[in-house]
Amino acid sequence: MGEAFVTKAGILRDDQAQCQTLLNRITVEIDMKLDMLSYLKDVNVPGRDIQNPDYNRVFDETARKIYEMITGRDCPESVKVM
Repeated sequence: MGEAFVTKAGILRDDQAQCQTLLNRITVEIDMKLDMLSYLKDVNVPGRDIQNPDYNRVFDETARKIYEMITGRDCPESVKVM
């Protein structure tokens, strides 16, 4: 089964599957951009260690903040950063 189709109406009614799909897409984009930055000369990207609880906490908070900025709504608590 693939990801849910994300719609404005789905986000506004806090549809679990659509909200999760949007957050998943945001986290993939963040990770890809951090990866690209790590290849630039003289750009220091702090350790991207998913085993580090501090890294995970900041990554999760950032993804949720971006979700909130995009949608204008709080990210539902039931939606988890994957």
